[in-house]
Amino acid sequence: MNENFSCEVTGLDKLQAALEDLGDKQAKAIVRDATRAAGKDCVQALVESSGGVHGEPGDLLRDPKSWKMRYRSIKGELAGSVKIFATGSLPKERVGTGKGKQPKGRLYHRSLAYLVKLMELGPTGQRYPVMTSAFDSHASNFIDKIVQVIQQKLARYGK
Repeated sequence: MNENFSCEVTGLDKLQAALEDLGDKQAKAIVRDATRAAGKDCVQALVESSGGVHGEPGDLLRDPKSWKMRYRSIKGELAGSVKIFATGSLPKERVGTGKGKQPKGRLYHRSLAYLVKLMELGPTGQRYPVMTSAFDSHASNFIDKIVQVIQQKLARYGK
């Protein structure tokens, strides 16, 4: 499942210059910490936005442990990204009908990533965009968190 949200923060020339003055290793560590902190806030927003999902999928999506976060630095730049996705599956076993990806008669567990994809895009019925609504309503908070963490870390170095 590939849900990509991106934010480009501009107008922070002083922070960028201070990060570049520190040196590559320390600056990348600061960017990584700031991005991860915003990612943790995003996971919390996803947990809160899952409140309207009913039944067993909703119970699992409201658990912060059902969301995984993976950080990736962007090569050659002072930038990084955090990929957030649902992990795990429903405990109830299902039997494949042979019409989809699962062979007929095969037992399988429906994954949370698949269910989130259905909620985001909607097959034919009701659509409940858990990830999109959480990101859209909290995007400015995530940017503020990144700036706040960078400023705190730079203050430790006297910048």
